Amino acid sequence: MNSIKTKEKSSDTYFGANPIIKKLQKVEETASEEETASYGGIVLKTIYFLLLTVIGFALFFLSAPYLATGEPIQDEQMIIYIPQLFAALAAGVFTILTPILAWVLRPALPVLGSLYCISQGFLIGWLSYSFAGEYDDIIVLAVGITVCIVFSMLILYATGTVKVNKKFRTVVTTLFITSIAMSLLILLLSLIPATRGFVNLFMGNPVISICISVLFIIIAALFLISDFNAVQQTVEKKLPKKYEWMASFGLAFTIIWLYLKVLDLLLRLKEN
Repeated sequence: MNSIKTKEKSSDTYFGANPIIKKLQKVEETASEEETASYGGIVLKTIYFLLLTVIGFALFFLSAPYLATGEPIQDEQMIIYIPQLFAALAAGVFTILTPILAWVLRPALPVLGSLYCISQGFLIGWLSYSFAGEYDDIIVLAVGITVCIVFSMLILYATGTVKVNKKFRTVVTTLFITSIAMSLLILLLSLIPATRGFVNLFMGNPVISICISVLFIIIAALFLISDFNAVQQTVEKKLPKKYEWMASFGLAFTIIWLYLKVLDLLLRLKEN
């Protein structure tokens, strides 16, 4: 059996824009065949994370009757119970903190990634429940569209139609930075009384809001290409099996993000 050698290095190799997967670019390891990452292992771990999202979705509906107490806040579209809202906010905090901690605490990624997926599923369940069944069909449709996009991107990457090169990385990075900067600017302007009305008018325009949603879907789809490249590099470089967790969580993270953006677009289309 070959000995394991591990070292950190600075490299121009780019595995993907996903911050979780990007950690892999600093790793250069060799290991025995029994210990190396495989496509099958990464696929199974990705399915594991996605199934946890479904479990989180089911957990909300199991707990929903017990949290549906007090006088609900209700309008034409939503029914919100305060205990459910607080539970959803707690899940939201987990979805923000766990990826950050996973990026820092690599050995704890299987646990932190699991918490993230369960929390995201819980939030999606709360959204479905709060809309009182009006948008149940959209939630199912979003799943179907997400699956189609994932397989389409996989085919484009596997056939070499889209290659992860310097130009591709530049486009993805530019789109990502631009979208984040735009989101932060809109948030900042919405907090200023003098510009709040302009922001509400701008974001209230259905064409603009739909275009923004489409932009985020495109960015998420491009991230998928980067993630597929990361998976390929993880296997071809024969990294130890423990790195399957990093590659699979990065891929699951992007798929869940893509699903949320598809869901957001469908909601906007139905509202308009």
